[in-house]
Amino acid sequence: MLSYGSPQPPRFVRLTLEELSVLGAGIGQYWYDKNENSRDWQFKYNWSGLRARLDGEAYAFDTNGYDTNFLFHPTSGTFYYLVARSNHLNAFESLAVAFGSSLLWEFFGEFQEKVSINDVIVTPLAGMAWGETSLQLGAFFLRACPNATNDVLGATFAPLHVLHDAADGVTRLRPECDAEPRSAHRFRFSLTGGEGWTAGVSPYPFLRLSAQSEVLHLPGFGRPGSAWSTFADGNVSRLGFALSVAEPESSTITDVALLTQTVVAGVHYRRNAYRGSELHRSEALFGLLIGAEYTRHRYDPAGAADRIFLLDLPALTTRYYGRIGELGWELTLDAGGTFGGADSFALPGALRQKKALSLTSVALGEGYNHVAGFELSPRARLELRGAEFGVDFRGDRMLAFRVLDRSGQVSTTTDSELRRRGSIWISVGAPLPARFVLSANWTERSGSVGDVHASLNELSWNAGLELAP
Repeated sequence: MLSYGSPQPPRFVRLTLEELSVLGAGIGQYWYDKNENSRDWQFKYNWSGLRARLDGEAYAFDTNGYDTNFLFHPTSGTFYYLVARSNHLNAFESLAVAFGSSLLWEFFGEFQEKVSINDVIVTPLAGMAWGETSLQLGAFFLRACPNATNDVLGATFAPLHVLHDAADGVTRLRPECDAEPRSAHRFRFSLTGGEGWTAGVSPYPFLRLSAQSEVLHLPGFGRPGSAWSTFADGNVSRLGFALSVAEPESSTITDVALLTQTVVAGVHYRRNAYRGSELHRSEALFGLLIGAEYTRHRYDPAGAADRIFLLDLPALTTRYYGRIGELGWELTLDAGGTFGGADSFALPGALRQKKALSLTSVALGEGYNHVAGFELSPRARLELRGAEFGVDFRGDRMLAFRVLDRSGQVSTTTDSELRRRGSIWISVGAPLPARFVLSANWTERSGSVGDVHASLNELSWNAGLELAP
């Protein structure tokens, strides 16, 4: 990931002190907000409370708010993970430290509560997805030629690495200043406007700001030669962020999306060769994918947001990169299991019908469920002369957890959620960094609670400017 003038061993003492500091800050906040947190206290600091943890009685899916579970806890996990990673542990060792820190918090920090099963899974794995993606982006700039822009961006996305390197007085190498860079990247920033249509809702205008990055730190990627290689250092990462505002005068936020993906380990094959003056490219990548997606989307600007957080776990990715003359392409298929939380889409309709419902504790109190399922996401991108054309699809099928409910009750009712979405886009103007981009987007969302079902479709288009530095 980063290169140094001499090998850097793990700093276990500093790692331990910093992990304890992060846990200590969490304990301080926990007791500061005692009135709120004490509502979940069920055990005392005695043998009975410890035994409940040892014999499996004190385990359940919790009823915390959506952002507590799927924004604040992943943030804590990111600190757990980055503290270990910046003390020179590899990706899997850092994940183990994040798991250990999360278990310490759940087992002892919140001793008077039941151990939250969802937190033990989400906190470290979302921390890896968020932390490794940020770190790989920061490392890209820290490997680049030294200048103010690269130094600031490197410190922004990999702050602990920069602080630790400064404290240790180490010499960090800049291999990307070589004649042939060792990393490939793709950055896109866009500002667009458009209109959305949802069944039963008047069409509404919106503005959309988005940023995307992809970093591939693989030896020989995109260059002539034939070789097989393996990697296990989070060498391929992808980050996406989008924010949409409807009816600009009212500043109603209709969409917030954060996507992070890291291929933590895999195999890379390339067979690239010049034929005359043209590079014919054929490269394939197969690996283990860890991803996390946080979304809040309003299908009606005046309505409530539909909230979904999903970990891609476990998931695999297959990617193929090719080029013949002026035509280049990238084909991707991500598939695997998911775990997280999703709003019960049919619940508002069921409540309006005054149906007799059997709900989970978290659905009853917060309107969402802890879910598990699977996802399938094919993507394609073509480049030809001054234009890029892309197609992107993702489908998620989710089932709510009914076991180990906080209430202790068990229900045979099935709650399910479905989201399918696709987009098609074209940008023109390459090789200029400023390009015109046009896209069309479709989303299908549905859900069921018992025998109550709800669904809708949304269409939108947007056009504007894209920067491709």
